[in-house]
Amino acid sequence: MRNYYLFEGRAGRSEFWYFILFWIIFYLIVILLDNTLGLNFIDISRLPYSQYIPLANIYEKVGLLTFMYRPVTLLPSLSVMTRRLHDTGKSGWWCILCVTPLIFLLIFFLAKKSDDCDNKFGEVPAS
Repeated sequence: MRNYYLFEGRAGRSEFWYFILFWIIFYLIVILLDNTLGLNFIDISRLPYSQYIPLANIYEKVGLLTFMYRPVTLLPSLSVMTRRLHDTGKSGWWCILCVTPLIFLLIFFLAKKSDDCDNKFGEVPAS
């Protein structure tokens, strides 16, 4: 998270996947907190474009913490995703695929082996 605002440079596979792991762990903790405290009062199934919110298919009502988690973590998520794409030699603009049905292509790029040598986005990141 210390590089949450950096969109330049490269991020290795381990940095990216550890970010994803901790993002998921904290997301589950936030959901648990909302459920434990009984703060589930936002009906996301009634929001505009709710069909595009994956959580709306699982829960009808969420708490404020759960509802705000994704927007708060958007910048760090895009940052690490952009740097990971740079590590594979791709432009950060490929992040746009995360809002399309072609998200599986993006996942392929993110899971792909890093470039072994320096590329136009920077030096090989330290493991």
